[in-house]
Amino acid sequence: MNRLKGFVCAGGFVAVLLAGCASLDLVSVLSLPSPTTGHDRVVAGSLEVVAQSAQTALGQMGLAATVNRQGETIRIASKSPSGAKFTLVLTREKTKDSEQTRAHVEWEGASDDQMGLKVLAQLESGSHR
Repeated sequence: MNRLKGFVCAGGFVAVLLAGCASLDLVSVLSLPSPTTGHDRVVAGSLEVVAQSAQTALGQMGLAATVNRQGETIRIASKSPSGAKFTLVLTREKTKDSEQTRAHVEWEGASDDQMGLKVLAQLESGSHR
């Protein structure tokens, strides 16, 4: 009986906490985070222009880049200064008024999230029009 009361109280406490949230996104609360969750960026500009800008940005960071085009996706392979291999994945997204490019970083083996965020921030800060 005491155990049942404990579960009821715990459930009530959780319900009170959740009721106070402005919006409840159960999928994000209950799902396991993926390595790229929350790290996608959307950059104004065509796939080709953003890819060229990404290559330039990686070069300015002292990183070599190997480009591979696969249809509406361009994959730019590189390696961080610590040796972690990653691929910057750029995908064309057309809107009715303009063209933009979605970018995210995929890691081969161990990830270096700080480096991934730095690459994406550098990509966002450049001019792509």
